[in-house]
Amino acid sequence: MTIHSSGKDFSAVHGRLTDWTPQASRDWGRAPIRLQHRLAETGLFTDEALAEIIDRYPVESYSLISMGAFGSERRWRIGRVDGLSGREIIDAIRENQLWLNLRSIDQVDPRFASLFATFLKELGEDVGGLDAFPGKMGVLISGPRTKVDYHADLPGQSLWQIRGEKTVYVYPPEAPYISDEQLQDITYDGVEKLDYEKAFDEGAAVLPLKPGEMLHWQLNAPHRVENGDMMNVSVTTEYLTTPIKRLNHMNLANAILRHRFGITSRTRPTSGPVYFGKALLQAGFAKAGLLERRVARSHAQSFVLGRNARGGFAMTDI
Repeated sequence: MTIHSSGKDFSAVHGRLTDWTPQASRDWGRAPIRLQHRLAETGLFTDEALAEIIDRYPVESYSLISMGAFGSERRWRIGRVDGLSGREIIDAIRENQLWLNLRSIDQVDPRFASLFATFLKELGEDVGGLDAFPGKMGVLISGPRTKVDYHADLPGQSLWQIRGEKTVYVYPPEAPYISDEQLQDITYDGVEKLDYEKAFDEGAAVLPLKPGEMLHWQLNAPHRVENGDMMNVSVTTEYLTTPIKRLNHMNLANAILRHRFGITSRTRPTSGPVYFGKALLQAGFAKAGLLERRVARSHAQSFVLGRNARGGFAMTDI
């Protein structure tokens, strides 16, 4: 489904989206990178523009998450909206530990597809030899003090801050922060969350993020996020390359060997006969539906966000 807007709330960014530097090219893939960006100039991230997008957004393409029942015990819960406008949803998020993820927005709104294509084009020019193609682009609207738990992603990642402030903790993509087996299991069962220990923070890069800044970090680097005392609006971009896809094939094949056959393998060639043998193994299991996709079972909705009898916002268990 494609949503259509009046277009009056969108201005093309003339010139580059980011202020890429030679140091960023040197650090690419080796350390977190912080850059300035110009996404806010598009006009797509005001309350009015976001409300219009939400009103038109297909419900199957967004996730509403609660980090706690309006200030009570912190729990990760998935819900849906009942009878609220886009503006009302934003108002509810502004005051509560909720966040809305407009997933794959580049597939739904052509304005974001254009921004994503521009970013990937610039990235290819700035990072020698990188042939990146789109994964997913999302818009996150999140409330005060919301948190994203310690986890790792399979594609390349960038986080663009538009409104509000947050702190991102990025950890090295190596043991003890993430193990080979944990990375394999993300490909196998689809669950990105990792076990977190407070002692890990000694090795973290602690990166405050303000409006107009974006971060990129190393492939598969674990990270977690803490919002400040205000609503945040952010953009996430995921990209893939042929080597990244092939590494994911190898991680999945190694997970299958370990879970189904009791064989431990950590080799991850991206070419040659071992690669092609493992690639056929993982493709066969995926096609046959034999993977343990626990993530689908964990995505059941447990609350509805709506109005109570007094006209205030309320979460109702379902």
